[in-house]
Amino acid sequence: MIALGMELDPVENATCFPKQVSPDAEVRAAAKEAEQELAAFSVESSMRKDVYAVLKAVAATCGGGGGGGGLSAEEQRFMAKSLVAYEQNGMHLGPEAMKEVEALKKQLSALEVAFSSNIAEDDTTHLASAAELAGCSADFLSSLDKASDGSGRLVLTMAYPHIAAVNKNCKVENSNT
Repeated sequence: MIALGMELDPVENATCFPKQVSPDAEVRAAAKEAEQELAAFSVESSMRKDVYAVLKAVAATCGGGGGGGGLSAEEQRFMAKSLVAYEQNGMHLGPEAMKEVEALKKQLSALEVAFSSNIAEDDTTHLASAAELAGCSADFLSSLDKASDGSGRLVLTMAYPHIAAVNKNCKVENSNT
């Protein structure tokens, strides 16, 4: 499982990253579709009773006695965390309840992908004066575009770098703009 994760994570990152950064709408849409398929696969693989049964059996023979049965500390920790995750996914439930949990997890996964896509595509802006952004670094303020109306106000977007910088550093709690 560790090796599979190490192999799949870079592939998933390379496949889904264009959804966030590509200027081409078709590439973003294809990356979104790939992300949805990978998320569905992740849900299905996290709900496999056969894998859970094997993990539980291995943990009972290798990790249960405290000696680790030849497993490294990292492997023991991974196994323990994996077992907890499978149990949190409802492996103790009956087949009907498991199907319902799986359907809900797939729905949630699809909503997460849609939400992140919507955030990435959002072009909402907010105009703020430098005074309203008190506490933000001079470098950050100088990186912002100026409003085209000649007011001297700065243009904030919903992009993560803007939101994170303002949330972390801005000292102005409320503004009436």
